Amino acid sequence: MQYSVVHVLICLCILGVNFSLAGKRGKKGRKCGPWVFEPCIPKNGICGKGFKNGTRMAPSDGSKCHAGTKTKKFRCNVPCAVTNHADARCKYKKRQWTACDLATMSMNNTMILKKGPANCPSTKTIIKKCKKNRGKGINACKYRKTSMWSKCNVKRNVKKMTLTLKKGDITKCPRVKIISKKCKIKGKNKFGKAKKKKDCKYTNSGWSLCDNTSGLQIKELTLVTGDHTKCSANKTFTRKCKNEEIHLIHNFMKLGKQCKKPKPAWRIRKRKRKRLNRHYGCRYLRGVWSECNATSLTKRRTDTLNHNVAATCQPTRIITKSCKLKCRYEPGSWSECTEGKKTRVMTLRAGSSAGCTTEKKIHRKCKVKLGASRCSFGRWGDFGACQNGVQKKTRQVLSGGYRCQRKAVKTKQC
Repeated sequence: MQYSVVHVLICLCILGVNFSLAGKRGKKGRKCGPWVFEPCIPKNGICGKGFKNGTRMAPSDGSKCHAGTKTKKFRCNVPCAVTNHADARCKYKKRQWTACDLATMSMNNTMILKKGPANCPSTKTIIKKCKKNRGKGINACKYRKTSMWSKCNVKRNVKKMTLTLKKGDITKCPRVKIISKKCKIKGKNKFGKAKKKKDCKYTNSGWSLCDNTSGLQIKELTLVTGDHTKCSANKTFTRKCKNEEIHLIHNFMKLGKQCKKPKPAWRIRKRKRKRLNRHYGCRYLRGVWSECNATSLTKRRTDTLNHNVAATCQPTRIITKSCKLKCRYEPGSWSECTEGKKTRVMTLRAGSSAGCTTEKKIHRKCKVKLGASRCSFGRWGDFGACQNGVQKKTRQVLSGGYRCQRKAVKTKQC
């Protein structure tokens, strides 16, 4: 009896859980109508973030999703094609630029509407500055000099020159052109200010040797140009010795004394030999190369001494070098395949070098991995007569059988 009561209670609990799950599934499974949205209205301007209203009607099949219609406010965004432009969605097609207006130095381009909303204008004009014409192109203005530079205007520090039209369109290029530039005045810099003149000029004798007792160096200057009443005849300067050895070398090199270490005898002899070869070297006139010797495979050239050189040189000199053989062969036909090999004998052509071999043999395998014989062919023949707009030439199949026939024919249009 106790077991039966427990069983009944467990069954009731299971049934309650199933009913609750079924109720939840029923709520989720209800089908409501679709939302219908109004156009998005941005907060500021014609694009950006804003809100849109949505409505949803009750379903017609009688299912209780909600009573009547339901309205709700949703967030939305209107994309902006280009910021801060009212006609961002208007796209235009560019046309050819007009000729440069010399009065305003500008050029126009009238563009036609390509696509966009109804409020876009049909045409749009853009203006830009003309590029400076540097004498290139069809409409270039070229001038010639008709006068020299004028005298310098002292007040403005400017001189002028007139140019007349040499080549170019008269309607676009002015006939007379005046150019100006700043003039250079002696005794003044590029800013027009007077240069500071050096009234007293001295000769620089260089620093003396370092005095070991005082540790000083002395430099004396003597007057070359200048007023003797204003300029002193001599000037002396002193300074501390930085490095006695450096100043010794510097002063000895200035005076032309030998302060360097003596060079070894072998280096002096090598330099003398180079100098003699440079000035008194043996110079020869090149001769013609002889034909190649078949036994030694060399050729010779005899050079003769030039007339304006020293008498110690030999009157002739002989130069030998190895010659390159020009061996040209006539390609023969391949032999039949025997024991997995085929041979071709090439004979020497007429006009080849004397040292070349008369015959040359080439061996090649004539079996592939699968066991079939390799395709080998004879020489190509000439193209035949034109038939049905096609010319054909063939070559003989030496080995390989029927499968090699497709490689033995060539065609071309005629």
